[in-house]
Amino acid sequence: MARKPVQTQSEKYFPRPGVHYEPSSTVDYSLLNLLKNCSITMNCNEMQVQIYEFAYHENKNMEFLHSSEFYKLYYVIDGEMVLLIDGEEVSLSAGDICMINRHVSHASAYQPGLEQKYIQIVFDLSPCSYKGFHDINPVEHYEVDAIMESVAIQKYWVRTDKNNFISSLNIICDDLKKNHLDTFLRMRNMLYSLLITALQNNSRPLPAEMKEITFPKNKAVAIVEYIWDHYGENITLETAAQAMNISYRHINRVLKSYYGTTFSKILATHRLNVAKHYLAETDYSIERTAELVGLSYASSLQELLKKTDGITVSEYRRRHKQKKAVVCFQKECLEKSE
Repeated sequence: MARKPVQTQSEKYFPRPGVHYEPSSTVDYSLLNLLKNCSITMNCNEMQVQIYEFAYHENKNMEFLHSSEFYKLYYVIDGEMVLLIDGEEVSLSAGDICMINRHVSHASAYQPGLEQKYIQIVFDLSPCSYKGFHDINPVEHYEVDAIMESVAIQKYWVRTDKNNFISSLNIICDDLKKNHLDTFLRMRNMLYSLLITALQNNSRPLPAEMKEITFPKNKAVAIVEYIWDHYGENITLETAAQAMNISYRHINRVLKSYYGTTFSKILATHRLNVAKHYLAETDYSIERTAELVGLSYASSLQELLKKTDGITVSEYRRRHKQKKAVVCFQKECLEKSE
């Protein structure tokens, strides 16, 4: 008589009360056969995910005993099935997920007349180094560690899905049915998401103190925001590096790679744009305007405007007043015509 596995050490630490999700009678799950030969590799910050096989089976309840250097995941869409895992019979029903560790012998047991629909995913996870424009978020780091632990902590685990895995599966089937030209481009991300959804049924829950942490900012964007917030102060590449807790050389490397420009050019451009606003919309002196945008001398503002626009401060103001007068005249004419 097949039985559910007894509570494991992992279950004692990370209890997972599950909720069954009903498969849709309108979804053609046989479309998943189109993914039979798929093989994908994706990097998620500190973790590399490789899917070697994604297979859909219907009423195929016999599999030879074998083991593999990779992980295997079963998900029962409908019906029931029995697995033989390291000499133990384990029964699964609709909505159940079973993950089997590397080098653990297993097979689906022959059960006459037993009907079922299920998928199996052969995959591997491995740590990898991260290179990108943003720092690793503590939540992402925690989740990666939790997932890596969830697959390595025991020979196998069984959970009733609580993450609505079936809905993700239905979306994939709907995408395959529509046969969009870009279906298989999106499918890589969808299969990766599907696998993570399944594995997180067994990973430890996120601590309460981490639930308020937001996504990390892109480093280049964060540097630019620092400039916008402090342009009126006496900031330099060095002070920005200290505030961002990175080296000043790295700041320019990041900006050059992401925006194709440097810290000093971004700062000068933003200061000039703000200064133009003051010159056009206020009667502030050149000295006061220069001070408001973080420039020590009025001559610095004169030189910046001359270099960028080829005109003096007086000429810029004169042109803007002329343009403003024209706009006002046009507005008056329009009002009179109405």
